[in-house]
Amino acid sequence: MSKETGEPAFPAMTAEPIGYGDGFFSAPGPNGERQFVNTFPGMTLRDYFAAHALQGLCAKYILNSPQDQITLAQLSYELSDAMIAERGKA
Repeated sequence: MSKETGEPAFPAMTAEPIGYGDGFFSAPGPNGERQFVNTFPGMTLRDYFAAHALQGLCAKYILNSPQDQITLAQLSYELSDAMIAERGKA
């Protein structure tokens, strides 16, 4: 089952030529102009939101066991999923 991950957190475009292994390729635009598309968008919004949620949780709670770490990681993604769901309502 696939989760909604949102779009890339930090999308980027480049004007570098094709074929240098930088993860970008050229594609024709709607009017035939050259446009560049990022094939490696990087971190998703879900990961970005979860990282920030985890940062806040780690500042508040003491991690005494590996199970505490797993619980906070799971909670971070639950919060991230809730943020993406709310974002979709706008």
